[in-house]
Amino acid sequence: MGNFCSIEYNSLANFTVSLNLTAAEPVFSTITAVILGYLLGSINFGYIIYKIKTGKDIRTVGSKNPGASNIRRFLGIKYYLLVLALDILKGILAVMIADWLTNDITVVSIAGGAAIIGHSYPIWMGFKGGKSVAVTIGVFIPIAFWAVVIFAVSYFTIAAFLKIVSIASLSGSFLLTASAILFGYPLPVQLLALFSFLLIVYRHRTNIARLLKNEELSYKEINKEEE
Repeated sequence: MGNFCSIEYNSLANFTVSLNLTAAEPVFSTITAVILGYLLGSINFGYIIYKIKTGKDIRTVGSKNPGASNIRRFLGIKYYLLVLALDILKGILAVMIADWLTNDITVVSIAGGAAIIGHSYPIWMGFKGGKSVAVTIGVFIPIAFWAVVIFAVSYFTIAAFLKIVSIASLSGSFLLTASAILFGYPLPVQLLALFSFLLIVYRHRTNIARLLKNEELSYKEINKEEE
């Protein structure tokens, strides 16, 4: 009788532990998705590649932004495209991993936001990162593809005519947000689009100040100054 009671007690305890672990799985998956999103976003390929090629910090030259545009000024189009592709890819991976872990659009959007924050404020670089435009595009490719198409068309059109990257980035980000809302993407995606736009505006605050003073240079003028 004593042995039977002992077995029954152990089985009940195991069952309780099993229930607790099962209940904790969604929370663990959510936390994991968000942390991985941030860590992926915080890998700054512009900084890494420029450091490998020159031994210097990309944040000390040109626009002092560790992004693809600044890389282009000093390493050329090949490395510009490489950094751009890698920054977009890490945004894609952040949301795809979150979707695989949770299959929850809210968590996916939060993880995407974490990747965007990670790029702007990477722990490895003293929280001094980039402006998060490329990684934002990567985040939205799997979850709001047509909004990204609108961004791309507006960005390249404005960049081609005005040749001012900051205006193209800000305009494209605004239209991405507007498109996410107008196309009726899920509310978490719309909120993520709004958040990313506000962050990009904040990260471009010095550019906006120069634009208001009519002092923002086109990329052709910047290149001439640095020759």
